[in-house]
Amino acid sequence: MTLRLAHPEASTRVALEEAAWKLYALRPPADLTARTIAAAADCSHGMITAGFGGKAGLEAAVSSRLADVLERQVAEACQRPGLPFDGLVAAARHHPRVRRLLVRAGLGDLPIQPLLDVSTIGTCLVERIEEMRGGNPRRPTRRSRLAAYGVLCLLFGFYTFEEFFNRATGADAISQSTRDTVIVEALSTLAALAGDPTAHLDLPRRRADVGDEREPRSAARGRVEVREALVEAAITLLATRGPAAITTREIAERAGVQHGLIHRHFGSKEALLTAALDRSIVPVLDQALRARLMDIPALTRVTRRALQPWILARLISDSVDVFETRPATPVVAALLETYPDVPTGEGPGNLTDARMALLVGTLVVHGSAVWDQPARQLAGLPTDQSIDIDVPVAEFAERLLSVPRRGLAGSA
Repeated sequence: MTLRLAHPEASTRVALEEAAWKLYALRPPADLTARTIAAAADCSHGMITAGFGGKAGLEAAVSSRLADVLERQVAEACQRPGLPFDGLVAAARHHPRVRRLLVRAGLGDLPIQPLLDVSTIGTCLVERIEEMRGGNPRRPTRRSRLAAYGVLCLLFGFYTFEEFFNRATGADAISQSTRDTVIVEALSTLAALAGDPTAHLDLPRRRADVGDEREPRSAARGRVEVREALVEAAITLLATRGPAAITTREIAERAGVQHGLIHRHFGSKEALLTAALDRSIVPVLDQALRARLMDIPALTRVTRRALQPWILARLISDSVDVFETRPATPVVAALLETYPDVPTGEGPGNLTDARMALLVGTLVVHGSAVWDQPARQLAGLPTDQSIDIDVPVAEFAERLLSVPRRGLAGSA
């Protein structure tokens, strides 16, 4: 029998925090037990309670460390004159674990408030954008704050969804260095909207949306009702917790049906989750097909209200290969068909490439769906949900998506 020597308290805390730092980047905290984390740190799970007061305290410690790391990255990027986009994109590339942990915080798996309390990225962006448009950076206008919000949504969308939309749009055929250059170009395009008088950067009051609230579901009885109840329950749980952390029993309990009915109707948890993913895409796909007429405001509104961006973010953060589950991406395919010319290979290396325009356009909309509240807070915008942020988000998307068409018109 091998005796394990106890670590000194300080080194035990460091070992536990380091183990959690690595594990949380790979799996949601809810999917990890205290024993699993302690085993990775080579100590007793009771040390988590002794050192951090429990698992929640350990998660808070990881979040605080993440805030410190991000603050240093932002400070370094903002030391240079001008807009800090090159530095922020490069930091995301060089520190993938930090990027994944940030996404965990955005999804609510880790406390996000420490990041918002100390982060200077919002202040840096707002002041630099205001200065760029010739204003007083100490008294930024609402337009500069809205442009900064758009920049943050694209940045956070890049952190969260880039891997998926690279493949969906075909942008993965373009080298990473070229893609990064175009991401920076897109960020600069959004920042410049603050000084563009034709840009619709307004915050109207939100009108009540019919159907925004779902009616409570009564107990499911018939075969079709049972399937519907299970799919709806799976959609909600996928969006809030992700595939790794939910069980079939939890899905059945939320649907109000017996656990065994999942296997009777779907055969497996994986088949049920695939059906839920398919269903979550339906309202966005319907609007995307209408968007052949380029009704981007309507598509933006539907996407931001759907659970699909949250489900997609959860699947990506849990390292699920969405393309293995669902090889086709009909929403992106429908939008790509609106462009008369889609390059292949490396392409032109700028936003006139339809693949890159669609990439950044989808990133800003999906980023705003998942990161809306943090981005508002960082940009100094009202967090009141009665304010309709859909209008400026649609403007951001339209400006980016229209670049290839303007490029074609200019060369005609």
